[in-house]
Amino acid sequence: MSAKAGFDWYGDLPAGVECLRRCYSESRRSVSYFIHRLDRETATIKDQSNDPVISLSINPNGVVDRAVEGQWERAELLQASLTLTPAFLRCDWRWTGEPLDIFDVYLPYELMQAAWAEHFKGDPARVNLQAKLVFDDPSILLLMQSILSTILSPRPISAFLMETITSHLISSLLCSENGAIVVRPAARSVLSSPVLQRVKDYVEAHIAEDISLDMLAREAGVSRFHFIRLFKDSVGMTPHAYLIERRMVRACNLLMHTKQSIGEISVNCGFEDPSYFAARFRRLYRMCPREFRKRL
Repeated sequence: MSAKAGFDWYGDLPAGVECLRRCYSESRRSVSYFIHRLDRETATIKDQSNDPVISLSINPNGVVDRAVEGQWERAELLQASLTLTPAFLRCDWRWTGEPLDIFDVYLPYELMQAAWAEHFKGDPARVNLQAKLVFDDPSILLLMQSILSTILSPRPISAFLMETITSHLISSLLCSENGAIVVRPAARSVLSSPVLQRVKDYVEAHIAEDISLDMLAREAGVSRFHFIRLFKDSVGMTPHAYLIERRMVRACNLLMHTKQSIGEISVNCGFEDPSYFAARFRRLYRMCPREFRKRL
């Protein structure tokens, strides 16, 4: 699970944590959600997600400690309450009290960013959930309780309903007057050298595979919108253009130093269609791959 969306500890639950229900949205057109039960006292749970998270404490009676980026805070929870966790920030958790059921809802970050850009004309790379250990918004609390009730219902839930729920929840958070979101200052314009090198190494290691923008953004530890801008400012070309360039370089090396067929080289450079590979090669080098090999 962690490889899919940054659910660091969900694949191997720590002591004192039991998973009661889970649903991962493969399409990312709707939320993913998890219901966990925490024992009376848990060890420190380390977590970091690529998506913003809103959590509902269902039956709390105890004390929760949380650190976001190393800054600890504490709250006593005695009734149903909400917690907001931003995307990409490291969080540490501890629970002490009666056994607690917690409902975690992961909002597809790209949907939240798209809604922010479309309806609020904001920069999608700069919006995130505010880090709030206790988020006081009665209407969103009621909405989360309604979503939980729908999920726990024995009736099957359609994809359409889940997408509607997702849209309603995202719009409620973006429109909340209680500080649900934060708009970061303009980000630095380039990727740091270690991060950029990590992305480039990933491209080289997986060049024969279907590499998506989401995969590269995950390697960089930023959102998809943010990654496109930072990468272009760092390298001088879009991620797609860079990927095509590296595939063409790999193709030239294979043409020069191996006896692989054009079809084999096409596949080994990440092109499923040899005709498309040949067309891209001809556009860049003004000759077809076969002619390039003959001229060596």
